[in-house]
Order: sequence, then structure tokens, then C-alpha cells
Amino acid sequence: MKKAAYGILLIMIVSMFSSCSEEKIGEPTEYLIFGHFYGFCLGDQCIQIYKLDNDHLNEDQNKTYPRYDEFYIASFIELESKYYEQVDDLTDYFPNQLLNETDTIIGCPDCADGGGLYIEYKSETIHRYWLIDQDKSRVEPYLHEFMDQVNDKIEKINSISMQ
Repeated sequence: MKKAAYGILLIMIVSMFSSCSEEKIGEPTEYLIFGHFYGFCLGDQCIQIYKLDNDHLNEDQNKTYPRYDEFYIASFIELESKYYEQVDDLTDYFPNQLLNETDTIIGCPDCADGGGLYIEYKSETIHRYWLIDQDKSRVEPYLHEFMDQVNDKIEKINSISMQ
């Protein structure tokens, strides 16, 4: 009888741990990371990367130039809600057609010192990133409104910071 009780207890413990997700508690499963980068630039605004989820806006503290061959490695800190309120609708402008792109590099980001955009999209089933040229002549028209919105949102964040 004792063996049966220990067996049941062992099964309960194993099933409890095997059903746990690898996702950190409190870590959002869906988010949009957006920002711009400029290589030949001086100052704090040359690389600005933000993470937007359903409830928060976070700012990257690393400010490192994005690599072309991997996801951006960030160290995010949460910003006050007044910043989130300026960008909370950005996902409404995200073009679903971007998910059909086979390349992660669109145009020639920052090749002519014009800068680039870093975009990372994560949902429950999709996790992708793109580096997008700021020069619209090198980018498909379906991206133009989203690019404008990203740049506008970064400008709004900066204007609040200057106050």
C-alpha cells in the first residue's frame, strides 16, 4: 500500500513539473519590438529600441547596433504609462504582409547613412525580426505607413522625455 501511495505521489509531482511552461511568469507571450538605428551618429538617440506589449512600453538600455543575423539582444526597463499611451496603437499599423517576407533584411538598412528600423514580432506561434531601410524608395509601399508610424511614435516618446 505504501508503494502505491509513493507511486501516485511521484506521478503527481512529475506531471505537475512537466506541464510547466518554459515561459517566465509575467513575461508577455505577444509583443512588438520597434526602433531605429543610425551608424554614423552621435548621441543618445542614434539607437532607440522599444518593446510594446498589451500593457507596457519598455526601453532598451543596451543601445547596441542591431546585427543582421540574429534577434536584437536587449536589456529592457519599463517606462511610465504616459509613454505607453503614446504608442499603444502601433500594432494596429503592423502590416500582416510583412509576415510573408522571406528575408529579414528589407532594402539596405543604414547603407547610405540613412538609418534603419528594427522590428521584431512575437505571437504565440510566430517569432520574427526584420531590419528595414529608412529610404522608402528601397522598400515596398505596403510598409510605408507602418514605417511612418514607427518613426512618429519614437518622436513622441522623445518629445515626452524632453519635457
